[in-house]
Amino acid sequence: MHPLYRYPYVTDLYEGLIVVNVETLSDGDPDNNLLYRGVTFNPSGTLNGATHITIAGHYSYISCERGLVVVSP
Repeated sequence: MHPLYRYPYVTDLYEGLIVVNVETLSDGDPDNNLLYRGVTFNPSGTLNGATHITIAGHYSYISCERGLVVVSP
């Protein structure tokens, strides 16, 4: 599975950007259909109050309390 589709990106008011690993859902084994947090990203509370995210290419545009924040790898 391509990494872009293996990790959905979720915003959280308190934790900022959360990347979740969903690869176990595609292996056909119903006994391991669990979701695991891959990464939590919120340096110094920059993404506090995150409500929306848009992915465009290598950039994530996140709306939060500070306004629009651009996150790049």
